[in-house]
This record gives sequence, C-alpha cells and structure tokens, in this order.
Amino acid sequence: MAEYFDINAILMEDEKVPCVSTSEVIYMGPLCPSSKNEHLDVSSKMELPLWLVKAVNGTVLRLEVPKSFNESHRETVEADPTVVNLHDWCPYYYQFGLQLAGLEGLPQDEIRTTLSTAFARRYPSIMDLSHNSVSDDTSTQTRKLDVMERQLFHRGLACDREMSVWLGRQSHRLAMAVAADRPQAKRSKRQEE
Repeated sequence: MAEYFDINAILMEDEKVPCVSTSEVIYMGPLCPSSKNEHLDVSSKMELPLWLVKAVNGTVLRLEVPKSFNESHRETVEADPTVVNLHDWCPYYYQFGLQLAGLEGLPQDEIRTTLSTAFARRYPSIMDLSHNSVSDDTSTQTRKLDVMERQLFHRGLACDREMSVWLGRQSHRLAMAVAADRPQAKRSKRQEE
C-alpha cells in the first residue's frame, strides 16, 4: 500500500479508467459529461478516476481497458518496449497497471505479463543510461520514462557519482578543522618574534 501523503500515489490514483454504467444511478448524472440528466442512465460511457472505480467496481460499473493497456498498446510494448514513450501513454504506467491488474473485469494476466515484459526489457537500458551519462544532458532520453523509471534512473546516476568519488579516494579525506588550524597560526607568529 502506498503512503498516505505520497503525491505520486495520489496522482496515480487520479488516472482515468473508462467504464460503462450497468444500471441507472440516481443523482450521479454529472459524472458523465455527455449526460443532460441528473441521473446516470444505463450504458452511459464515462471516464472515472481510479480511486472512484475501486470503490464502486462490480456494483454499477463495467470496466473497459484504458487506452495505454488495450490490446494494440500491449502488442507494441511486447514487440519492443525500449522504444515506447511510456510517459506519454501514462505517467504512472507501472503503478497504474498494477492497480488495474487487481480489478475484476479487466484482462489481469495480460496486463501483468505486459508490465513484467516491459520492465524486464527496459531496466538494463535505464541502468546503462544512468551509469554512462554522469555529466551528460539526459533530458531527451528520460523523456520516454515513466515516473518510477525516472526515479530508478536518478538513483542509478547518484550511485554512479558516489562510486566515482569513492574510487577516487575522495570520500574519506580528512581535513583539518578550522578550530584546530587557528592555534597553529598563533604558534607560528610567536615563534617568529
């Protein structure tokens, strides 16, 4: 479970899920932008945030697969996930997909397979990019990464920088404290006199 105050979890749960109402729902017409009624009619199509879908799933809604996880997108990811711009499809692709895979009425196994394939094939290139671009501008390469992949990239980049410092034996250099340096200066002045 995500942290309560985690902004990424809040933004991920606000991603939209397409759904269709299976029965008439009183006073819920404003949920459907095309509805003129105050009541939600049967077979009304709408997109609702994930947090709301999880609360009412199976009661009055039939879920449809979001565009970023439909069959054509899944086939694209499985063909070559390294060229796909996941951030454009869904900024929280992996976290959102894991939440969708837990909902009834969606192709859970296919979504899980797509997520694991995408991550397993994209991870090596993300780590390679983070370890070989310590001083380069990586904004164009990281533009295709979703939020979790960007966090992995930045952690790998920080780890590589720390490793370079350690290998250069600069991580544990002892320096004289300012307070310890002052009496030395006073002693040298006294010796000169």
